[in-house]
Amino acid sequence: MLYEYFDSSVVSALRSEVRLVPPVFLRSTALKREAPSTTTTKLPQPSRTKRREVPIEFERAVRSAVFKWLEDLTAQNGGPIPFAQMANFIFDGTRIPVLNPQSGIHKPAKLDSALSIKTVYRRPTEERPYEDELDESGRILRYKYRGKDPLHSDNVALRNAMERKLPLFWLKGVDPNANYEAHFPLWLTAERPEQHLFEVSFQGPPKS
Repeated sequence: MLYEYFDSSVVSALRSEVRLVPPVFLRSTALKREAPSTTTTKLPQPSRTKRREVPIEFERAVRSAVFKWLEDLTAQNGGPIPFAQMANFIFDGTRIPVLNPQSGIHKPAKLDSALSIKTVYRRPTEERPYEDELDESGRILRYKYRGKDPLHSDNVALRNAMERKLPLFWLKGVDPNANYEAHFPLWLTAERPEQHLFEVSFQGPPKS
């Protein structure tokens, strides 16, 4: 178009001065011709393997050994057990933590189901974070969820114990010095999601 109105020498000077380039549509066409072909390679995805379920025989063996150990600790102390003494349970040469200082529900890493539940001591004027229900003799009847989410890992661990009919032990705080009565074996016999709790029995596992 410039050559229709200007001498060729003028056009060359203008192009050099203002750095005129071919129209966009011409450049895009050229780029398409020159662009190298590419292929998309999908990276391999990590395989997701389902965690193997802990054999129920192992779950039962650990619980049986824990109950015997708690029985011995109760006899040695002549009653309630100091919390600190319950941190050193050894099973088959391996230490297995049987309780969690920060939580009322505990599932050891080596197990699939909850092993212990705990109700901390509170003075009569103090409120409990979770109001577990006890009977007239002081034994637990109903144990509250961790929070209100039925899928919280602690609540799932309790549900696993109930469904597999595995016994647990219950620690009941009896004084402000972190001494606990150990009650065992007990079983979870029913779940009440609308009340965010499990029902407890000392008489045996739930019937099929």
